[in-house]
Amino acid sequence: MRKYVSNERGLTLSEVLVAITILGVAVVGLMGMFSTAQITYLGAGKETKALNLAQQKVEELRSKAWSEIKTEPDQITQPGIEFIAFPNPNQAYKYKVKVTQEGADLKTVVVTVRYLLGDTEKKIDITTKVSAR
Repeated sequence: MRKYVSNERGLTLSEVLVAITILGVAVVGLMGMFSTAQITYLGAGKETKALNLAQQKVEELRSKAWSEIKTEPDQITQPGIEFIAFPNPNQAYKYKVKVTQEGADLKTVVVTVRYLLGDTEKKIDITTKVSAR
């Protein structure tokens, strides 16, 4: 028969199992957090891209002559088209421009950029005022 010593060092099987369970719960929680962080990161990247494209479109319109700043797509020449795709490599983003004349020498320009984030459609609007030069 074996004699037990009261000051033996080491861990029992139950202590090891409890430690492994605690570590497993912590790792599963961290994995969920990394997944959420990745989705948020991708969404922020797409939103930044849409905002940059909208700002580029606003700058393009501001560089045009006063008489050339018009609503896009034009429902008279392009009926039924609601949004226009940006050229490659940004064809996943679509835009429309709404121009409202607010007097003899002032136009309000609203650029809307639409994009998909997973299965959800998102959009960004930029509004600016342009005066006759």
